[in-house]
Amino acid sequence: LEIGTGRGYMALTLAHKGFKLTTIDSDSKIQRSARDILKHYRVEKLVRFKCMDAECINFKDDSFDYVLAVNFIHHAKNPIRCLSEMARVAKEKILIVDVNKRGAYILEKVHAKDGHKHERSKISFPRIREFLWKAGMKVRTYRSSCQTTIVASKGEI
Repeated sequence: LEIGTGRGYMALTLAHKGFKLTTIDSDSKIQRSARDILKHYRVEKLVRFKCMDAECINFKDDSFDYVLAVNFIHHAKNPIRCLSEMARVAKEKILIVDVNKRGAYILEKVHAKDGHKHERSKISFPRIREFLWKAGMKVRTYRSSCQTTIVASKGEI
């Protein structure tokens, strides 16, 4: 399960590798655009699109082996609720990749040049790790210059 379809680049990357996935986003218009991109590359049959809010994921517990959120969590209005839902529907692992402080600073500069403002996250990486750890998951963190990746695994503690 991918949280936050956006323009569909992650879904496209995974579909190109042969993965079947479900992707959710609350914005049906951007999902239509993502679907068009996947159709162009002839991989749309590998991806199931659902218009859905990440704060209330309409799937049963343990529905997906893996739950993936790339550059989503800093957009979440209620990130703890989203994390709770992600943990509920994940059978094995959650992968969260998002911009860190340096990455957010760069995005703010880029968006400002277009006259836009880029959102800063409402939750810190330590708070994400703490939440997932308290949910009974083993949590690993990987850092690069502009992004942080958190991998949380169920049943490995």
